[in-house]
Amino acid sequence: GEVVRTGQEIARIAACGEPILTAELDDRSMRRVLVGQKAEFRPVGSPQVLEGEVVQIIPINLTPGEARTRPQALLRLASQADACETGRMGEVRFLP
Repeated sequence: GEVVRTGQEIARIAACGEPILTAELDDRSMRRVLVGQKAEFRPVGSPQVLEGEVVQIIPINLTPGEARTRPQALLRLASQADACETGRMGEVRFLP
């Protein structure tokens, strides 16, 4: 057994039916990317392009203990019924 504190993360669950991607943004992109905007994700080493949509913009967090120093966009990717991968790296292109 282990002691668990209030607010301590004890598990992360991946919802395979609604994959979410986190994209780091530079300052210029932060000003141009909008919730609802369409995007494409190309995983490293793959010719596959996954379509997605921006569902949230997360500004820089200066809270002590948080490592996030760049703004982020959360994208909901089109469902991949045959896959439930986490930790994939790749390139995101935001569509006009």
